[in-house]
Amino acid sequence: MGWKEEYFRLGFNLSATIDDIEKATKLKGQHLPEKIYKYCPLNDWSIKNIENNTFFLSPIKLLNDISECACFIDYKSIKINDLIFSSGTLQLKEQLRMAKANFQQKPTKRNEFLLKVVRNRFLENAQKDFKHNLFKDFLIGSFTENNDNILMWAHYADNHKGICIEYDMSDIFATWKESLAFLHPVQYKTKLFDFTEICLANNLGKAINPYCIVMPALIKNIAWSYENEWRLILTKEFQNQGLSMLFQEIDNGGMLINMPKPSAIYKGERFDNNSKNSTMLNSLCKSQKIDISEMATSNLEYKMESMVDAEIKLYFGNNAFTVNKI
Repeated sequence: MGWKEEYFRLGFNLSATIDDIEKATKLKGQHLPEKIYKYCPLNDWSIKNIENNTFFLSPIKLLNDISECACFIDYKSIKINDLIFSSGTLQLKEQLRMAKANFQQKPTKRNEFLLKVVRNRFLENAQKDFKHNLFKDFLIGSFTENNDNILMWAHYADNHKGICIEYDMSDIFATWKESLAFLHPVQYKTKLFDFTEICLANNLGKAINPYCIVMPALIKNIAWSYENEWRLILTKEFQNQGLSMLFQEIDNGGMLINMPKPSAIYKGERFDNNSKNSTMLNSLCKSQKIDISEMATSNLEYKMESMVDAEIKLYFGNNAFTVNKI
């Protein structure tokens, strides 16, 4: 069992004790990356975030994964609350009632088929409504463990024309006193997380470990595993507690949070050094004393590397400046 599996086993189950959660937090602290990174285009938003030391937390609806927060719920095992239904699902529920009545009065193959169709449509819509109401208040900020991933540069940094912002983890702790509680690694799996037991506990009015609720947001399709993602997740329960990280709500349902000054900024290989935003970025980095460098395709591997590192390897070889850990 890897450390991530052990982390979630300890802290993200219904029977987790305070001691279990403390052990999970300690385990996570032992495996935190020294640096975390954010790939993004260079635009007015990224310039303002660098200038104001802020970071955008997104609602689920704005994220790019169509299966975001996907989970399995066995609706045969739980009592569904009508209050969570949209008007469309309530109409389907009435259609289901009528289809059942028709089948009971005249149990023909046609009526049996119509009953199955309406039931499936109802359950599908009920599941969408339930998940929407459960996860609609989640706010998520995404980071990654490295700055050299070619796919990340292509997908999130405007096809290598954007930037990658580096944050030092020790600076983050100094800025958010609550950061360790809300920052989690992402797991990548082939099967959906089974949310049924948590729903049952909720329906029975049992106290639920709040970490259980965010599990669907921390499990993604294995196809995304190249991202090596860490997520900062705030639920509505925590958003109302006056956290020191909170800065400003945004009209699109997101939120800006306070961030430390970036420890470095990397420009993509196709970065336009003659653009207006480039001039603003260089000026900001100079005034705030932020290291800035350009990335280039490695001559040895399928990855990106800073041009400074590339030049060192070119002149001194791959073993240049190797430092033994104490």
